[in-house]
Parts: sequence; structure tokens; C-alpha cells
Amino acid sequence: MGITTGLYEPPKRILMICSSHSRGIYLNEFAESYNILENKFRKNGGIEFLIASPNGGSIHIDPISYPRTNIERDLWSSSIKILSQSSNPTIDNQNANDFDAVYLLGGYGPLFDLVDHRYLKQLLVDFDIQMKPIAAISHGVVGLINVRRINEENSLIHG
Repeated sequence: MGITTGLYEPPKRILMICSSHSRGIYLNEFAESYNILENKFRKNGGIEFLIASPNGGSIHIDPISYPRTNIERDLWSSSIKILSQSSNPTIDNQNANDFDAVYLLGGYGPLFDLVDHRYLKQLLVDFDIQMKPIAAISHGVVGLINVRRINEENSLIHG
């Protein structure tokens, strides 16, 4: 996994978009990405992640994705704590100017609440206008459906 915000500058803040739906996200898709990025950028002053979802608050984790081994439990424990925070904000309160990249998480939940989320679509257009990395994994790609610029003001057409 590689990510830069410019030619050589590593990201300082990444907005991680999760579903609020009860079907949730797949834990490994969050935890493994989080661990890789956290370890990669730790020596460069660290990296900050902000977890946001349509409703904010604690993120549902699909039960089939919970750790099956002690090794997974150890590696993913910090991710479970981050996802369970009730203080995670909503997507509607986020601004592309405040982040270096955005990452849409998968699982079945995004199929229900990210595919038609109007503010998320505009937020992704704003990331694109600023030429900032946009990434998605697994079912998180549904958040990219119908995201496009349509005029010189770069407004969004939805639908």
C-alpha cells in the first residue's frame, strides 16, 4: 500500500469513511489498512486518522469479520477501540480542505448508506478538485458511484 499527497510528501491526515448501517464494515479491511499506514508513517511524525460515517458514533463491525485467532485479536484490538468510539463524527461535518486523503471502507453496510449519500458525493468531488488521493476497498467502492463534476463550478450531479 502506497499513498502520497504530492510527489514526496506523506499524508498527515486521512479521512476514513465507514458505514453506519447495522450490516457494518469488515474489520480486517479497516484494521489491516490502519496498521500498515500507522506503522509506515510513524517515523515521519505520525499520521492522524478521522473515522466518519453518515450517523457518526460507533461503527458497526460485521460479526463474521471479528478476529478468529489470538494474533488477529492482538493486531486488531486498537482498531476495534477506534471504531467503537461514540465520538466519531458524521460525514456531513467534514471538509476536504482538512485532509490529505480519503479512504472508503467496505463490508455490506456501504451498500445501504454510502451509495446515495449526497454530502459524501460532494466531498469526493472536492477531494478530486484538490487532486488528493481517493481510495476505496471492497464494497466501499459503491461510495464512488455517480460522483462526477459537471460544470465549470465543479458542482455535483447526483443520480
